[in-house]
Amino acid sequence: GACVTDSTSTQRTHRYLRLAIGGTVVVVFVAMLVAVSSVGWLPSISDYYYTPARNAFVGALIAASLALLALSGRGAERTILDAAALVAPLIALVPTVVRAGSVPGLDVP
Repeated sequence: GACVTDSTSTQRTHRYLRLAIGGTVVVVFVAMLVAVSSVGWLPSISDYYYTPARNAFVGALIAASLALLALSGRGAERTILDAAALVAPLIALVPTVVRAGSVPGLDVP
């Protein structure tokens, strides 16, 4: 019946969202590895914001944010996922303070 189809569709959607979140982790690490060839290993993942990996880093965190919001469930789980979904874009769009010399080629006043 219809209930079985709806349940299967919901389960499939849930699975794809979880896979998408895992995919965002892969995107961030691949972008970092590509940036390593030009800037080397940096002390923090956040420092890669100041490298060519920025667009992939920001895009992946915003995509993860949307997936977390879509996965939001009930109770404490919902609250935690919603909080993570709200904080992820801030992490993506608001750069961390960078020390002089920590990112090669970046002039820090």
